[in-house]
Amino acid sequence: MSDKIREIRFSNLWGGPLNENLDHIFAAQHALNIYKSNSIYSFIPKCACSTMRLSLALSNGLISDVKKYNWIHSNNITFSANLNELISAKFTFVILRNPFLRLASTYLDKIVNSTNDTAKVKENLLNKYSHIKSDELTFNEFVKLISEKDVLNSDNHWRPQVDFLVYNNYDLYVQLEKFENYKSSIEKNSNIKITDARRLTLHGNDIFQQVKDKNFANVTPSEILNLRAKNCTPSLISMYDKVSIKIILDLFKNDIILYDKYFNEKCSEFIIV
Repeated sequence: MSDKIREIRFSNLWGGPLNENLDHIFAAQHALNIYKSNSIYSFIPKCACSTMRLSLALSNGLISDVKKYNWIHSNNITFSANLNELISAKFTFVILRNPFLRLASTYLDKIVNSTNDTAKVKENLLNKYSHIKSDELTFNEFVKLISEKDVLNSDNHWRPQVDFLVYNNYDLYVQLEKFENYKSSIEKNSNIKITDARRLTLHGNDIFQQVKDKNFANVTPSEILNLRAKNCTPSLISMYDKVSIKIILDLFKNDIILYDKYFNEKCSEFIIV
């Protein structure tokens, strides 16, 4: 067992029964066991989550072949840790993403895309705003919508990353944008083989040729889909203009502070308008 004290984040923030603490319950559901090494990985959507969930499913023995990758979509909390497992973990890690890039990726994968699994995300959002037509949901309109009351936490793909953190401190904070630099450390410490799922799920903007010659903040989803049909896509940075940047700086303030703290960067500097 690790000699480190595993401080459970939300037990320090609220004095009531932990098993009634909704913030803790949510974070704990996304704290996943890697059984061979008694490790905990905190799963955050749009932060290499398909790759990591596939790797866990293979490592934990629940699937035997990468061709069965769809199993992961029905088993998001199958490996969720209980309190004893959280406290006694030998190694803990979380993958964080630049909040600006994460949100742009969410928009392109879950709003623009028209596949069955992503259509539900868009449908649920638009059901709250029946006056908005599907093809009117530009990136700027999307950003404005999720900043509305009760919408920010309504879907895990754009819910703030800080909400998924079950610990005050992790042994390893992984910067998604430099994932390859951390891969060997994750594999060694958690005794897991990382299997890239991007070509299986067809998620991720990096499977397309990036277009950076214009701003796409107010471009309709159908225009972007036409571009993707040609194996091209807007770069994540090109989705932003001054309006969306201002909203995100406020809406995801805590995520920005978290990212800048652990990676000694100013994540907003990625976005140049």
